[in-house]
Amino acid sequence: MSTLIPSDFRTLPTPEAFIPRAPPALAYSQSSQFQNWRFTQHQLDTLREGANQGARRRVAEAWSAANGKGKERARDDGEQGQNGAQSEDPSSSKATINLPFPTVSDELELIKFYLGKVPGLTRALTLPEFVGAAAMTYMKRFYLRNSCLEWHPKHIMLTCLFLATKTENVPMSLHTFASKVGGKSPTREAVDESARSIREHEFLVSQSLQFEFMVWGTGRALAGLLTDIQLLEPPLPPAKYHELTQAAQEPLALSRLTDAEFLFTPSQIALTCLRAAEAKVLSPEETKWGIGQLGSSLTKPYLSEKEKRARNAAEEGKRERDTLRKVDEDRLKSFLPSSSSSTPKIAEGVPQGNGEGSTPTPAPPHTEDNPALALSHTDGSLLAVLDRCAAMIQTEAGRKSAPGSTAAAERMEKVKAVDRDIKACKASSSSAEGSSEENGAGAHQTGKKRAAPEEEPKADDAGGKVESGEGEEPAQKRARTGGSG
Repeated sequence: MSTLIPSDFRTLPTPEAFIPRAPPALAYSQSSQFQNWRFTQHQLDTLREGANQGARRRVAEAWSAANGKGKERARDDGEQGQNGAQSEDPSSSKATINLPFPTVSDELELIKFYLGKVPGLTRALTLPEFVGAAAMTYMKRFYLRNSCLEWHPKHIMLTCLFLATKTENVPMSLHTFASKVGGKSPTREAVDESARSIREHEFLVSQSLQFEFMVWGTGRALAGLLTDIQLLEPPLPPAKYHELTQAAQEPLALSRLTDAEFLFTPSQIALTCLRAAEAKVLSPEETKWGIGQLGSSLTKPYLSEKEKRARNAAEEGKRERDTLRKVDEDRLKSFLPSSSSSTPKIAEGVPQGNGEGSTPTPAPPHTEDNPALALSHTDGSLLAVLDRCAAMIQTEAGRKSAPGSTAAAERMEKVKAVDRDIKACKASSSSAEGSSEENGAGAHQTGKKRAAPEEEPKADDAGGKVESGEGEEPAQKRARTGGSG
């Protein structure tokens, strides 16, 4: 804000002189992702366990309510006397069946199966990679507070991908999107059903995301790192640079299947991918993924150069601010009333000139004013963070199996078993909700809809198209209302 001088009401012509004395804040630290979507591993486990237990409780209560309503109707239809007297209390343990509830790990297995479909589906729709990355982030955030028991990952995956096309400014009409995900020759009914399901789930997903759609993706951070390393001396040969860029894509893709973005910053994940690529391309004799060391040929020199440039920029900025501040103070002196003493008082701690008419010697810059300039690569703390992130990505890489292998077949059978368990629970829940509506009940309902049972996942369904063959139950068919967890 400009400063008014009461003597002649003139305005200082240099508003640039009024620069905040506080150091600038990093943009990422002010984002919703940093403030609301960063957790510890214990917090992640607690959120998922709470969502799973809440869904179990609601499904069990729905079945118990249906069981009780069925017995009431049987008594009303003429079952009198002893049959009615010996009916079980629906809230008792005897009235509850052993539903095959999936565990948190079972749900994560199914979620990762559908997360793995997103890259292929993104390519099939000719969408940019960052759109698929945002959709995967939305899907992982959604299932922190919701359960697969109530919202099947297939519907949420398609909804998140459609939502990402809008939030990442690559818009596509809903009808076009539904037509493309319906397979090679989808029927009109299948397209309409897919569009209706996405429309119904879209607000639910947005609400679960707290309407915070901005995603600070690791892909952009990695692109920035790869641009920065071109400033190193001596420069990296172009062939090696392109090879390094390609090698960093594998750990980047694997990181999107993990919880890394909830535990680490995008720059830390990107640096982990760069270090892994360096260990593979530039230093093949080093440990795979570079765990336990900072690459001596690229990562460590880059961090040193980055910190040096940051400190130089901070010192230069401080000198510019001091210069502007002195100009501002000199201009203000001409408008201030003269002191009774002809000799102005010298402020304590202000450096003085060497002689008459000499320019005051500036104080040496204080590099410790902004602790954010230190990248912590000398004391080992950054190395520990990168090792934790690399170990998480390496674990996910160990789960990856070649198509047709025994491990891939076993994993597919596990996914199918989890899906069957969820369908069994949904069948009980859906029948319970239907009974409640027929009898005017439904105190537990919250106005939200659940998805109907899904077709069994297919191993070849990850190629980018969502199949909708004839004879299948509509993939997007919804049941009646229920809580969301």
